Amino acid sequence: MGVPLLGATTQIHPNRLVGQRRYVVALIHDFRRTGVKNLSDSGVPEEIAMAISGHTTRSIFDRYNIVSEARLEEAGALVMARHRRLTEEASDSLPASTTPTPQ
Repeated sequence: MGVPLLGATTQIHPNRLVGQRRYVVALIHDFRRTGVKNLSDSGVPEEIAMAISGHTTRSIFDRYNIVSEARLEEAGALVMARHRRLTEEASDSLPASTTPTPQ
């Protein structure tokens, strides 16, 4: 017999089928962290995600909102694309006489 899901340390019954997945041990905070990450990854504003998840302080929300390596790489790619675009725009706006020519 499983125990009720009441607190942070309660566990789902071993091998209980939830949807199409089996959870051997799952903590309430595991699901809360997944929920916060899904909200963040979906583009939901953080203030809204905090209201949905019940986080009242930014510091606690940030503990749950773990940034993945893929998100960091995506952010880097966005910065590089912006830099390239700004560089191209700047070089396009230079007069032809000031553009250096290779020798």
